[in-house]
Amino acid sequence: MRSYLFTLFILVALILSGCSEDNIDPQIKNKSISSSNLDLKINTPTVVKKKNSFIIKTSLLYNGSEEIELFSGDPIIRVYIYDEKGMDVRGLEYSDLGVNRKLKPGESIDIKEEIRIKDPGEYEIVIQTTELEINGQLIDGIGYEKYIKELKKNKPNVPDWYVEAQKSKIIIDDLVLTVK
Repeated sequence: MRSYLFTLFILVALILSGCSEDNIDPQIKNKSISSSNLDLKINTPTVVKKKNSFIIKTSLLYNGSEEIELFSGDPIIRVYIYDEKGMDVRGLEYSDLGVNRKLKPGESIDIKEEIRIKDPGEYEIVIQTTELEINGQLIDGIGYEKYIKELKKNKPNVPDWYVEAQKSKIIIDDLVLTVK
């Protein structure tokens, strides 16, 4: 009888600890998009606890057949997190210093960022590359279409060269992060 009560006590304690708000299942999401022999990938939790840090992993994989010279800004992949008002909660500003690198077939550029968000709510995660050139030519990007439309609407006199450069980005923008 005594061991039965002890077992019951342990079972109840385990059940109650499992209901704690600290035990949020991170629900990891993987997503990728391809353009011009480049695959942009993200691995991110979709649910996190406020003020706790979490990791977003991104990568850009070259899947062509010959070595290339890739020109980009630095960092090549950028992570933005927007609140419900459309504000970037991280407030990061990136410089657009150009970087040349050679990539062999199957080689990837991997970035891991530790992030912490203090306020609960729904957030949009957007990852994008900088403008990309392969062997001196802008690539045909993907995912930029709605941004070009907004850019032309908000800045009707934007130069054509700038619009063309924006089209060489690869963007994933339909990820939702819930902070509890």
